[in-house]
Amino acid sequence: MNRASTRFFYFCTMKHHSLTVLFSLILIFFGLQLGYGQYFSVGNDPSGIKWRQIKHQDFTLIYPDYYESRAKELYHTSSIILPSVSSSLYLKPYHFRAVVHPETIQSNGWAMWVPRKVELAPIPSLYNMAEKYSDHLLIHEYRHIVQLDKMDQGITRALGWFLGDQASASVQALHIPDWVSEGDAVLTESLLSNSGRGRNPIFSQGMRAIMLNDCSFKFDKARFGSYKDFVPNYYVFGYHLVSMARLLDPDRFWSDVMDNVARKPYRVANFNRFLHKRTGLWQGGLFQETKDYMCNFWKENSLQIGAEQLDLIFEDSTDYSNYLKPYAETDSSWICLRKSYSDLPAIVRIFRDRPDELIFYTGSINGASFSFSNGRISWAQQIADPRWEMRSFSDIFTLDIVTGKKERITKNQRFLYPVLNTVNTDIACIEERIDGSSHLLVLDDAGTVISTLEAPGSSTFRQPVWSAGGDLLYALLGGREGKKLIIWKIPDDSMDVLYDFGFKEVNQLELVDNMLFFTAPIGTIQGLYGLDLQDKTISKLIANDNGLGYPAVHKGELCISVYTPEGYRPAIVNMNQDDWISSGGVENLEEPLLSKIERADKEYPVDYGPVDTASIVSSEYNKLSHLFNFHSWAPAYLDTDSYSIRPGAMIMSQNDLNTLVSSFGVQHNKQTKGIDYFADLSYTGWYPKVGLGILAGRRHADTLLFENEVLTNVQYSDIETSVNIKLPLFYSKGAYYQRIQPYFYLTHHLTFNGFSLDAVPPGAINSLDLSYATATLGLAGQVIRRMSYRDLYPKWGFTAGIQAQAGITNPEVQASGRISTYLRLYSPGIIKNHSLRTYLGFSRVEGLGMPQLPFVSLPRGHYETVNQDYSSFKVDYSFPVGYPDWSIPSLLYITRFKANLFADGAHFSIREDPWSIKTGVDFTSNFYFLRIGMEFEAGVRIIYDPLEKDPLGKPWGFELLYSFDI
Repeated sequence: MNRASTRFFYFCTMKHHSLTVLFSLILIFFGLQLGYGQYFSVGNDPSGIKWRQIKHQDFTLIYPDYYESRAKELYHTSSIILPSVSSSLYLKPYHFRAVVHPETIQSNGWAMWVPRKVELAPIPSLYNMAEKYSDHLLIHEYRHIVQLDKMDQGITRALGWFLGDQASASVQALHIPDWVSEGDAVLTESLLSNSGRGRNPIFSQGMRAIMLNDCSFKFDKARFGSYKDFVPNYYVFGYHLVSMARLLDPDRFWSDVMDNVARKPYRVANFNRFLHKRTGLWQGGLFQETKDYMCNFWKENSLQIGAEQLDLIFEDSTDYSNYLKPYAETDSSWICLRKSYSDLPAIVRIFRDRPDELIFYTGSINGASFSFSNGRISWAQQIADPRWEMRSFSDIFTLDIVTGKKERITKNQRFLYPVLNTVNTDIACIEERIDGSSHLLVLDDAGTVISTLEAPGSSTFRQPVWSAGGDLLYALLGGREGKKLIIWKIPDDSMDVLYDFGFKEVNQLELVDNMLFFTAPIGTIQGLYGLDLQDKTISKLIANDNGLGYPAVHKGELCISVYTPEGYRPAIVNMNQDDWISSGGVENLEEPLLSKIERADKEYPVDYGPVDTASIVSSEYNKLSHLFNFHSWAPAYLDTDSYSIRPGAMIMSQNDLNTLVSSFGVQHNKQTKGIDYFADLSYTGWYPKVGLGILAGRRHADTLLFENEVLTNVQYSDIETSVNIKLPLFYSKGAYYQRIQPYFYLTHHLTFNGFSLDAVPPGAINSLDLSYATATLGLAGQVIRRMSYRDLYPKWGFTAGIQAQAGITNPEVQASGRISTYLRLYSPGIIKNHSLRTYLGFSRVEGLGMPQLPFVSLPRGHYETVNQDYSSFKVDYSFPVGYPDWSIPSLLYITRFKANLFADGAHFSIREDPWSIKTGVDFTSNFYFLRIGMEFEAGVRIIYDPLEKDPLGKPWGFELLYSFDI
């Protein structure tokens, strides 16, 4: 123990009881494992990209060269917002790196804990906010960086001397719940802007509906979710609780919370203790206080307008489900998008008095990005690049519901929100290009671009709608100046602004004659408005209990989705203009939190000012010189596979572009009584992924060296080198995705300079000099139906693999080889979300010296190593038993019980009893323990061996099963 760590240990033991310190150090190590689980890569960008960078004293922005103009805008925004983002935490953040990924179609951002950096996918979301999306994205992700930096003080900073970046990450993972981190970031983006999720009624409507309709709704269910009922995610849950805490204790509350956690990471339940000390409430109490406050506000400010105009097509359902954008097909049928817990997203035909009729599964669809007109359906489906995770596409598909003909009319484009023309076969859509520009397009029925209109500056188009004559397009234009309604006169190629909504959350346009319908806040919920395009007057039409959205018009009939605690339900809007209420404009949301929070200095909407891009200087980003980024280290060896720790030391690296992940170090090998030196490198920047591993050490072993079998103690050097090359390819199509991966492994083992520690003839030592290699060539693939939220396994599909291994040895050792193959089939069970799986495998070995770990799965309860010919089979029937949502506050929350019936068998070539048969059942549950933010699974396996012949043997066996997901 060095001097610094001695002081650290002495401080802890002198100030606190030794048992508390011991338990605390165990918790810190557990948090270290949680933090280590945050070593995460969002994936790779195409290898051909040339990268550039812009350096600031507080951050470095890294981006593709074609994104230069937009990158300078992001740089300007970043430099302006950082003081405001960090103001309420009273901290100037350390320098960090932000990497921009413009080629993914999925809007997102990630603040990485280890290594510490920000990843940005700045394409605007489908339903964009009333401001520039990237502004909100930067505020949110930079707030996470400031939160992490807040941990770097006191004892946590001392831990950082020994652990690097993973010290702060581990303490945050251990003590700060995810709802606090995300809720605080959502609150910050809302306070520093004129819109934000806190001012969007859609963001809160799920929490509102549950709180107002379910008095038994408890904290554990709100935090961890449910397989039985819909529960808003921890962004929504966290935003309300974090905001409530700032109302209860406005004086630096969350800053003091993080200070206390960072300075005393050894304290058990430190966050909960400090919360109670400052507010008098534990986490559950804060939830109840928030629930009571919000419910009172919503009840006192509830507003009903024109609810009698809604004619629900159906209301009850046996499953939580959302029916979005219901288009009237006939007098008794409607076409809409259905999303549920128990099935995949699908376009369905619905009726008043009988079950839904499936038309087709959509695949990965963003929001409700589809339209229906005159027997045709068009939708935008996300398509993943086969190799590069950070490149994806959105293409337009069409389906004729009469003939069933389905077409993909575009290929590898970035087209969103298609809208069918009611007059002809043209399709309007939005294109978001990789350079950051936004375009409004018109396509013909073959996918060819007929007309295009570029959005001015850095603004973006959203939600186009055709005029009744089919020659004009209306759309929303969003940016720093708020939202505007524009009209594109296609024949004249001219654009005019019809209405300026400012920073109001206007969305979801639909048109009937000269009345443009849209959703926006009415009181405390999202309601329906109408804008008369002739006189530009606005009317409030409908405001019901929980909100509504997704209006859809077909042949003049307006339908809409009405929100309920069980999800969106379809309804017809009976348009009675006598009940419409004239309005001077669109309202702001009546929300109970933001207007009452006491703000810190600079915690107000940001004034970005003009962007002087000419003064911003960029430079080339050299990938080679940035290949290594050593971010964490440890005075021990951490095994991320087994979550174990061994004596040794290691250092870890992951570069900015996520192309090289490596670790180097030394560990004590208990089995060989020696010291191992290791290096592991994985490079993913080429089309094939390449890995290199080296393990070397001086070892001790007891071995037989002589013909008379004298046991002697031997010391020798051993070097094992491995190289792997694999090409993972991913293809998505509708409800299915396919993966295929060819791979090649080469392992070389070298043993040399062996000598005995006992008195033996020197010539005997030469037998330890050995060099041999093993080559493995394989192919793995799968075709799998996507899983719904409640599925335990895929409903349909298969996985398969074939692998050949060959021993490459010196002439004195017999050559060896193995060929193995397997096939697993998935099929549905008797009831929804039940699954039947069948497995077949075969392995054949030639010679000796092959690795003992089998490629083909063995029967459960069979633990012998296998180096012979064998075949195996498995049959599993898995099903959920129930979704109890049982809670013992602060201790245990159980979300699901499930069972698996199995029968396994294997036939071996050289055993006296060639058959091994195992049958049994697994009973497991999913649960959360001690309110730790990861899901555990545990249970028992009962095994029966019908072939057990040993009189002393027992045909029955039991095993404990456990796992957890970080």
